Amino acid sequence: MAVEPSILSSWMANDKSYTKIAIQYEIKELESRLFSKLDAQSFQDSDKLVVAKILDSIISLYYRYVSLDTEEKHLETQVENDAIEALTPQELQEKIKGLIGEWSNTSLLISCYRAYRDKYSYIHTKSQSQDEPLLLIPLLEAKDSEEWLRQMVLIANEHQTNINGFFSSLSTMPSMSLQQIATKMSQPSYIHLINMLFYYKLNPSQLFTEKTSDEVVVKAQITLAKIHYFIERFHQTILWLVTQLGTDSETDYLFHGDELPKGISLSVQKDYRQFFQTLLTVWQSSASQVTYWVGMQVQEIFKSYKFWFNPSRLIDAIMELTQNERAEQDLLSAITAQFKSLSTSQCLDLYGFFTNKDTHYLWKTLNVASGPVEFGWIVLTQEEKESLTYVKSVLETVMKALLHALLARGIQAQDYDWSIGENPLSPGRRIRQAITRILSLYAIQSSHENKKLERLFAMLETKTGAI
Repeated sequence: MAVEPSILSSWMANDKSYTKIAIQYEIKELESRLFSKLDAQSFQDSDKLVVAKILDSIISLYYRYVSLDTEEKHLETQVENDAIEALTPQELQEKIKGLIGEWSNTSLLISCYRAYRDKYSYIHTKSQSQDEPLLLIPLLEAKDSEEWLRQMVLIANEHQTNINGFFSSLSTMPSMSLQQIATKMSQPSYIHLINMLFYYKLNPSQLFTEKTSDEVVVKAQITLAKIHYFIERFHQTILWLVTQLGTDSETDYLFHGDELPKGISLSVQKDYRQFFQTLLTVWQSSASQVTYWVGMQVQEIFKSYKFWFNPSRLIDAIMELTQNERAEQDLLSAITAQFKSLSTSQCLDLYGFFTNKDTHYLWKTLNVASGPVEFGWIVLTQEEKESLTYVKSVLETVMKALLHALLARGIQAQDYDWSIGENPLSPGRRIRQAITRILSLYAIQSSHENKKLERLFAMLETKTGAI
């Protein structure tokens, strides 16, 4: 029976359906290669590593497929997993061949593949997982929560060029190791340390006992937020994988989001300030240059409009978002490329924020304050006006880049209102604070250099020394 074009096009327009079909195709290709190798009469040593890699790829793809299938209900029990573990490699091969193509049994198939991979690796490489020492051993062997968190930062540094690939590779780790990590992260000392990281992310000024410049505080906040974001994703990935294995999942005891609920505070059981100050020096500054963090910085833009408009937060977000591209000749193209990672809904939401009256008033204030006419509530030097002009230009570039990103998706958005109007400006307290913040933190940006920001970690190292 022929399928109506409208129905077919509607079905194909469903991104999730298309992605599932693409994953199914990749899995079938890999399974064909896998059994072609296993069934071959001659099996060379070089083939053993190829088979191990194929098995890892198949398992990772099946996990991706299950994560897309919201109707997947076939999680295996511990009893079923134990039965699978008792099968020989040959029995597992036969069971896998019998399950291939039954997409409603993907969880059972994953368990079989994992068991076969572990047995195969043990027989042919004398190790359950050659990758495990590189990924999880430092975490499993950490003597306490502080050493564990330091190892987490080192892992983030090591895998910063492919952090998404690192999280995907966790699906190939032995079940026992995943469960041990989940159990470790549910211990009180680990929970408290991670939640204190969350607290200092929200209150970076509390991290320092001595008077510290605003620049150091802002940079510390950004870095702590990135570390906490990495740990959140790691923790959520581990818990999800443990659940997929059919074992009892550990409870999530961590704080999430960007604020503590009203009336809630953290009880400080230990002074971790010195530890976190030192941890900031372990974080590699180059980690901030990875596109993985772009999504987090864009979320900071969204948060500047949460509940009420926070212009200081918006300025910090766009300056951090663009810090690695400002040396580019074409900043507009560089930021447009960054917005490719956003969904269309996110782009449209951001467009709504950029077109609202709050953003327009901030832009007008920057425009007037940086102009030749004296601004009412503050007297500015020429260098300070140039600083405001530069930050205004960055804001304009980010806003225009969003229009370009929408146009690349076939969406024509009306241009922003760039008019100043004739009425005198009377900025409120928050915008005045944003102006003061720009002059304090970004004044040197007028010369397109920021030697202060480059010295931030050096200053921290002087205070704390190495771990």
